[in-house]
Amino acid sequence: MQTILKLATKHWLRRYNKKQATPSVRAVLLGDAVSLRVIIDGVFSGPEIKALEQFVFPHLKGHAMALDIGANIGNHAASFSKYFGKIFAFEINEVVFHILQSNTVGTNIIPVHVGLSDQAGEVSFAENFENMGASRIEVGSSDAAQQMKVVPLDTFARENALTDVSFVKIDVEGHELQVLKGGAAFFQEQQPVLAFEAHFATNPSEGKRVQELLESYGYSHFWEMELQSPFMRKLNANCPKPVARFLKLLISTPVQKNLMLSPCEQLAGKKRDSVIASTFDLR
Repeated sequence: MQTILKLATKHWLRRYNKKQATPSVRAVLLGDAVSLRVIIDGVFSGPEIKALEQFVFPHLKGHAMALDIGANIGNHAASFSKYFGKIFAFEINEVVFHILQSNTVGTNIIPVHVGLSDQAGEVSFAENFENMGASRIEVGSSDAAQQMKVVPLDTFARENALTDVSFVKIDVEGHELQVLKGGAAFFQEQQPVLAFEAHFATNPSEGKRVQELLESYGYSHFWEMELQSPFMRKLNANCPKPVARFLKLLISTPVQKNLMLSPCEQLAGKKRDSVIASTFDLR
């Protein structure tokens, strides 16, 4: 039976590869969740990236810099690269960083092997081998397998003359507040549009602190990404998961996945893979 399954899988992969669009990146990590989505779909977080291209990037200054903080294997940075003159891609995980380097050779993306936090030093870092993107800094822990170097964004920005940054993506698995604190001068002076995870459903006070800090930096507009289709929003909210999965088989992919920006009054209690913060109206 295993032999038959292997042959069937090989046949499917060959056929799929012929039909597949150009992937966002070429080098991946086998067994990793982000890499698997790149292999299957050609890109990870495709709907979120498309929404940024539609609703955010047209408002930004052309050929400015961007920062990808928590770049993973470079999926987002590669997708963003045509919109910016230069992208600094930060990745703290050494194994993942080597893949990031491979994916950025000969591009306008500069890989940086360091983490960002609110102070310089070393932090404990716990890897998630099934989803390397979910590996995280463990604040106050000494039990993690690795010690990793971190610096404040303000220090890096000063030492590398980051003076024209219009967009920053932050994906640091719960370390957002420390990254933002470490970039106080940078964010107040340059006020780039931010895109970051808001997983504050179980920790509303953290979401409140993040929002209050950003507001103190001059950020006055917050946006969450939600499905454009009212039907899909109702389906996801009200239908049992097995029923929703079946109905989605009958619905086209754009209807299922196309996103839009909606104003977000408060981050506390939110659970969103991407929230946007800006100092101006993006509508």
